[in-house]
Amino acid sequence: MPSAGERRPKVAGEACWGRALVGNAGSSGIDGTATGIENGLALARAPRHYPRVALFDALLGLTVVDGDAVAIDAARRALGRAGPRDWKRARVELRGHRLLPLVAQALRGSELAGSLPDFAREDLEDSFRATLLANTIQLGLLRELLGAFDEAGLRPIVMKGLAVAVRYYPDIGTRPMIDVDLLVDASEEADAKRLLEERRFERSAPWRSFLHADHEFAVDLHAGSPSFLEEGVEALTAPFELDERARSLEPHAMLVQLLTHMRKHTSVVGVSLLWIVDVLRLVHAEGANLSLERVRELSREASTADLLLQVLLFGETYCRFAVPEQFRAACAGSAPLSLPWLLRQRRLKGWGFPRRRFYVRYAARVARLRPYAQRPRLRWDDIPQGWLDLVLDRRTTAQSMGSSR
Repeated sequence: MPSAGERRPKVAGEACWGRALVGNAGSSGIDGTATGIENGLALARAPRHYPRVALFDALLGLTVVDGDAVAIDAARRALGRAGPRDWKRARVELRGHRLLPLVAQALRGSELAGSLPDFAREDLEDSFRATLLANTIQLGLLRELLGAFDEAGLRPIVMKGLAVAVRYYPDIGTRPMIDVDLLVDASEEADAKRLLEERRFERSAPWRSFLHADHEFAVDLHAGSPSFLEEGVEALTAPFELDERARSLEPHAMLVQLLTHMRKHTSVVGVSLLWIVDVLRLVHAEGANLSLERVRELSREASTADLLLQVLLFGETYCRFAVPEQFRAACAGSAPLSLPWLLRQRRLKGWGFPRRRFYVRYAARVARLRPYAQRPRLRWDDIPQGWLDLVLDRRTTAQSMGSSR
């Protein structure tokens, strides 16, 4: 693992043309069957003039391994050199990837919060408090809902964000959640929907989402065996730490689910650093208990294991993460995802790139007809680099498909 003063190893996306990791475009849900190749994660070359933000890099290094002395020292030095412009740029990226609450907790735990400028400290603390309040309300409502499910003889499986936050994050206020994903048996789907509607949940788009009438609390209800798993889900559950009336997935199944979700949503919203941190924190916590062969056995997509290796190397390159020994040999033939590429495609996907609506939205922004204040601010080279990424993605994906025939 490189120290703070050492030069990083070359990664795909920073000094060479990368290869495509062939993904699949299926339904937008976590259990949709994949059918296409439009979600390929192409490791396209990043521009050599990409403006590195030392502060953002240092703060990203705090997000995976809690209390890492080298990461804390790097953050301390970066904080000492940072100016208002550095904070503004780092804050934009951290907010866009929903990492502000986690960074706030990491700075507080390492006693670095006192060295922050007032506006930055207030912004970080506000983000943590807002996330803690929202998640506390959601957990209270979830406990009430699980009580109703238990009375009806239903014992759902809690999946994705909430299960990861409870098991692998230092505080429930450090991991933002948009909704709660619950999985029930196919025979229990009708009863589960009825219980949700009785407790003031209203259906919203997509069809399986239920939004509470009085609170910003959404439930994504899934039924049947998830199609991303090769084995039946009943044998792949573990106790849910917050409530014995529910279950969650065991680590290997949870890992496959997180990676499948990441791949399927790439073409729509891009890859979020929060999803990568989810995977890295899980692997860091479980360590020697994980097996690449088991991931391959459980996943229906061969590329899931390849994506895992790239995420692990990304963590080693940018997040002070040590790749477990059992994964090192397999990682030797992979290259990490490129941080410049990842940040760029996330900004562009926020505008709908490369679909037709992107040009309408961006032209309206330039003409000041509609501000689109909630969309990420693009850098001057994002659009040409985005088109270059797209061309390389299609070319390398086609080559991969051709070589496999």
